[in-house]
Amino acid sequence: MTFPHMGLLSIPVETLINGLGHQAVAPPPTNKRTFELGAKYSPEAACLPFKINLGNYIEALEQGAEGIVAAGGIGPCRFGYYAQIQQRILQDLGYDFELLLLEPLGGKREELYRALAILLRNRRLYQITRILRLVWNKVRWLDRGNTLFRSYLPRSEVKIEARQRYEEFLAKIRLEENINKLRLHYQEYSSKLQGLVANKNEKATLRVKIIGEIYMVLEPRVNFHLETTLGEMGVEVVRNLSISQWVEEHLFGLFFPSHKR
Repeated sequence: MTFPHMGLLSIPVETLINGLGHQAVAPPPTNKRTFELGAKYSPEAACLPFKINLGNYIEALEQGAEGIVAAGGIGPCRFGYYAQIQQRILQDLGYDFELLLLEPLGGKREELYRALAILLRNRRLYQITRILRLVWNKVRWLDRGNTLFRSYLPRSEVKIEARQRYEEFLAKIRLEENINKLRLHYQEYSSKLQGLVANKNEKATLRVKIIGEIYMVLEPRVNFHLETTLGEMGVEVVRNLSISQWVEEHLFGLFFPSHKR
């Protein structure tokens, strides 16, 4: 099973797919070839996220992926139509795969039920509950870790070490299967970042808030690692958009309309 990249979302999605008894096939990190493939086979007027997602799928299918997990939905753009159009394009290119489309309850329930039946068929209820809790906690701790990184990077005396500590934290969260150890990884990571700052009360020279389309904000390989670049220049980056916000809006908020952030 594969999926498109969007910021740190690949970490919990890999955990979900593997935890449900399937094999996650992550696309290669988004690169120039990803864009070229997406641009070549997408409609000319399609947005950049559509093209990058399509390129992700092609590269993952080349690596042997047999299924694609994609979200449906509604919203201010055509996001809810991405998967169906991309499915047609990929089939026309000769790829044989299963599309598992997680549509909200307001959409075609038959498609949602079919996707869930395939995803959940290898697990009992208690196993599903456990893996969902692990995935959601990973999402929350990843967001907290990213917020901490954006705060400490511009204040760090050794910025390359701050980046290394952040990458170590992400790697540990990716591999961790014990929900109770996620907090410990975060605390260890927080302590290491604090040790890189001589004056913890020092203010960044500038605070910049990044706004815009969520994919462009969250995917560093598309926005040219804007947050890290600014942080290394001494600028603290703040934003409201996050993977937990996306999950709550596109999954919790649509499957459970009464859910509140």
